[in-house]
Amino acid sequence: MDSRINQALSKQESASGTAKRRAPSPPTAASGKIDEASFEYLLRTFLGAARLQRAKEMDDSLVSITRENSEVIEGKVKEYVVKIDIPNRTILHDCQDWQNNMDSKNMCKHIGKLLMTLNDGKAANILRQVLREMDRWSFVSPKAEKS
Repeated sequence: MDSRINQALSKQESASGTAKRRAPSPPTAASGKIDEASFEYLLRTFLGAARLQRAKEMDDSLVSITRENSEVIEGKVKEYVVKIDIPNRTILHDCQDWQNNMDSKNMCKHIGKLLMTLNDGKAANILRQVLREMDRWSFVSPKAEKS
């Protein structure tokens, strides 16, 4: 399983052209390092350094969460919709950066900011689940579905 995670992360980095900004050695499920990885490290794995920095610079007031439970987190960051559906392994978002990078499973600053407003443990667990099951998660955009 760890080789699949590494392959997915490698594919993600090369497709986005952000390999130099990514953390050097992603955690692996087999080594147990995913469970040991900090929330910050997990965010950096999905966002890269530059997007993570932009997410940190966004004001918390730009995030409004309309639904949060053990299965779904839904809200807005600025004017953009974000929905994380855990049982269905789907993240829906509608910014252009997301749409450009969702095939490579890179996250944008809006997703990062939304996750930063959640409890760190809950957000880290979501990122760990996505990392472990990368090939089973769908990153979608309502804009792409309409095309």
